[in-house]
Amino acid sequence: MATQLPSLVYQPDEALYRLYNRSLATPLPNYNSPDKKDLNSSCEQQYDVIVAGAGPAGLTLAVLLARCGLRNPAALLCVEPRHHPVASGHADGVCRRTIEMFKELGLYEDLMKVGNEVQEIVVWAELPGSRKIQRLVHQNSGMHSPRVSEAVGCAQGQIERILEGELRSYAPDSLRRGSKVIDVVLDEQGSTTHPVVATVKDETGDVYTARCRFLIGADGAHSIIRKRMAVTMIGDLTERVWGVIDFAVETDFPDIRRLVHIHRAEGSLMVFPREQNNDGYWLSRFYVDMEESIETKAEAVSSRLSPELILDRISRIFHPYRLQMKAGTKIEWFSEYTVRRCVASEYAKHDSRGIPRIFLTGDACHTHSPKLGQGMNVSMADSYNLAWKLAHAVLDITSNVKGLLDTYMTERHAVGTRLVQLDETWNRLVWSTEISRRDSHHLAARSELVKEASGFISGNGIQYAESYLTKVAQGPNENCALRVGGRIMHHVPLKRFADGLSCDLHGEIVPNGRWKVLIFAGQDLQWPVQALYQDIIPLFLPDVVTGILIMPESVKKADGLGCIPMEDADWTSFPLCVKQKAEMKVYISQAAYELCGISVEEGALVLLRPDGVISMVDGMDAARLTSFLRTVVKSPGVREHLCSE
Repeated sequence: MATQLPSLVYQPDEALYRLYNRSLATPLPNYNSPDKKDLNSSCEQQYDVIVAGAGPAGLTLAVLLARCGLRNPAALLCVEPRHHPVASGHADGVCRRTIEMFKELGLYEDLMKVGNEVQEIVVWAELPGSRKIQRLVHQNSGMHSPRVSEAVGCAQGQIERILEGELRSYAPDSLRRGSKVIDVVLDEQGSTTHPVVATVKDETGDVYTARCRFLIGADGAHSIIRKRMAVTMIGDLTERVWGVIDFAVETDFPDIRRLVHIHRAEGSLMVFPREQNNDGYWLSRFYVDMEESIETKAEAVSSRLSPELILDRISRIFHPYRLQMKAGTKIEWFSEYTVRRCVASEYAKHDSRGIPRIFLTGDACHTHSPKLGQGMNVSMADSYNLAWKLAHAVLDITSNVKGLLDTYMTERHAVGTRLVQLDETWNRLVWSTEISRRDSHHLAARSELVKEASGFISGNGIQYAESYLTKVAQGPNENCALRVGGRIMHHVPLKRFADGLSCDLHGEIVPNGRWKVLIFAGQDLQWPVQALYQDIIPLFLPDVVTGILIMPESVKKADGLGCIPMEDADWTSFPLCVKQKAEMKVYISQAAYELCGISVEEGALVLLRPDGVISMVDGMDAARLTSFLRTVVKSPGVREHLCSE
């Protein structure tokens, strides 16, 4: 009987599965050999990662882990006591860096469908000796980006709904609502591969234990995980009670659909324009100083604010403008804020080998007032920083598990500390200063603060310090605009060589867990390109380091005699390995060199971390690039002891 050859055509069921999953991110390869279930453990369940909390921080982390490949039922568990996303209220402002995250995840259109774009900020205030408020500032909300909106007003529940839908498309069984982690301990005697033991209470009230390699507390400002870790929060309560309320407004105030700050002798407020509700009315979010002092370092405060008190306070600050609820509408949500301005003393707890095993993210590790609108945004950025590092540890990709995971604490603790400091300074200079004391010195200090806050909020001003992951090497030239530890902020237009498609560099900087080497080729194209694809990338685990080639409008001919416009070039102008390994990642862009401050003649190598942060900028020195990559990515055949008994 003749041997039956395998079919060259996908069968219908297989083809349908591939069609439906084509939009999903390609998972990272798993280089971790499967572990046997712990025979010494009484736990019924084992996971690679458990996430406690499914708010914006927890869901962002879970989505990114699933995109990286943690998709099977034993890989990822996210537990949340709420049975559904929050129905109203809570966080409401999405800033540009967070909007960029949604763009990178392919969720930008989903966000914009349910959000309200915010472009302008106005400041109204009483002038000394006057009882009337006047518009003093009218400005754009920040540096315009052609890729995404500057800010979006959107309910937290919508953010959670979008992220939950994305998570279920990758890991349908990973989210377990109605359950919560009530205890967590490290138990290395029971298992060295899964030393974290979580006690979980499900929606029926039953309690069970589960082991995992890593556990993340994304369970909010009153975090159970933080308490079980015995981590302290360093800081004080604010000195004011703030009322927060959402409703549809009827008013003659001219700027109600802009982001508004109002300051007067008896108090201050902020208005954030929100999206339409189900009845077609445009909502507004008000944050208002309730003029109620509280004791610093108090354990708890309950001011028992009513919506009537908040509305009355708002009306008095808006006077002489008329402001009331639209007829026939109801208040969507209201609350009060008496929060601590503080940061966790630690963001992680380590095992006996010094490997971080239990982490905190989001409100579990930093709390502050709502005045800068950064709670949800910074929380999601925490998860964006942590997710790829956890994935590389679980999938046995990194050559230094401890060093990699420790950078989460050093990088994000600095950001959390800066956030709390900015919040305190913002409160002092923008909200609390008496009208009579707002002289030229105050206005100058406020102007500098606004610049700093704008950089922080947009992400432009966040730059991680030099560390294990960010190396300041020999820069290509002194005019280079790329900052190690920061991001590529510009809109960088590209034209793909293979098909002429116009696109943006950020379309390649997607959160797929891979290191990316950007080759800004000099006019001598042959050597650096061949070195990357033939000599450097093959040194590391397959499908973990990728190359992106950017070329100027003309390069030297292969024989070195003269230059050739790239418009006239074909694949014979490149080393053979380029078309074989990077056909759809070759681009032409003279503007890229100008925007990034890179010499067209000399070129540069730029190494991007999986989260898009610039890890290294160098001249065409393949040896330095290789040396750095060896510290973060394994070579084939090397196994890390973290995941072995």
